[in-house]
Amino acid sequence: MHKWLILAALTAYVLLGVRATPFHGDESTLIYMGRDTAYLLHGQLERLLYSETTPSPTEQHLRLLNGTLGKLGYGLLNVLGSRTLDDWNEQWEWAAGWDYNLQTNRLPDPAILLAARWLSALALIVGLAAFVACVRLLLRRAAWIALPALALLTLHPVVLLNGRRAVMESWMLAGVALSLWAGLRLARRFSLTNVLLLGLFSGLAVAGKHTAAMAIVGIFGGLVTVHLRRFPALVGAGLLALLVFYALNPSWWGDPLARLGTVLALRTELLTGQVSAFGGYVDTLDRWIGFVRQSFWPTPQYYEVSGWGAFIGGQIQAYEAAPWAGLRAPGLDLVVSGWAVIGSVGLLRRWREPTVRVVLAWAGVTLVFVLLLTPLEWQRYYMPMYPVVVLCMAHGADMLWPHSEPV
Repeated sequence: MHKWLILAALTAYVLLGVRATPFHGDESTLIYMGRDTAYLLHGQLERLLYSETTPSPTEQHLRLLNGTLGKLGYGLLNVLGSRTLDDWNEQWEWAAGWDYNLQTNRLPDPAILLAARWLSALALIVGLAAFVACVRLLLRRAAWIALPALALLTLHPVVLLNGRRAVMESWMLAGVALSLWAGLRLARRFSLTNVLLLGLFSGLAVAGKHTAAMAIVGIFGGLVTVHLRRFPALVGAGLLALLVFYALNPSWWGDPLARLGTVLALRTELLTGQVSAFGGYVDTLDRWIGFVRQSFWPTPQYYEVSGWGAFIGGQIQAYEAAPWAGLRAPGLDLVVSGWAVIGSVGLLRRWREPTVRVVLAWAGVTLVFVLLLTPLEWQRYYMPMYPVVVLCMAHGADMLWPHSEPV
């Protein structure tokens, strides 16, 4: 019974802090892009297809650049609220001031913003549930450690902040956690059901946010070392993942290879622009320092654009004064990083075990991609590392615990 009480309390904690979460301009943009849902429901599929002569270059640009799951969900809320496209907010204009964005209808209706955040928080809760299932599949002795591990990830200030906002992070976390769960099940027991689950969840993960692809590559790579003789089935799971992603991205229809090139070019252009405007890492040491500073238990980064504190400073103060901002304590980052290293060493010693191979491949690929492909110290880019860190911590506790205890 205590297990369900803990799970209910953590779920309530996530949801109760939704309303107080400080605003981010990307929430406007993601809700704005929810108009794709209206196009689909009104039979205007052609507006979602890629075209060199598109009537809305801005929409097409954002459609290619970002994941689709969250946007479709946020758009459905607008449709269910009987809002027409004329009532929809515009995307946030980062190059303009706060007042300009407010005067030109770029702030979402408060009711829609809150509803979109609720939906994002629910996706986060799904991801947390899948995460605790992954921990239990990995641990060998003290299975009860899965609950403290779940609490740590739930109370992580950065996970809470970005998981509650109406952006893409909760959808990415949910998709990756579900994919890892399916991958660990498949590592333990090969079955058609597990193959299909892996393909389905992997496709949803990348449709949630494109950068989830790095975690999916790691999961599949680990499974290849476990089930090399079943390689054709893993190829089938990969093809299913591609089909799910393809079905959820009409802008890729027709010529997906060309769209892949377009998306990679757009992502490169975006990151180059961010580095040019905000400054990036100057050398390898600087990159490592940023990685260590942001990958364990950092202070939340509520905004990336200088000057935003003047606009949402009051919201930040109210959020941090309430009990919903997550777990904070002096030196917690050192404890988390040290314990994660202990757990990582323990995992490396168990590398022959099928489930451990999948976890090591997922964690290793995630670490390498986050480290090498993050050009500036923006905290949201380090989100994929937090489940890795907490899972390693859980393994470290399991490794050192003297007895097994029932959950």
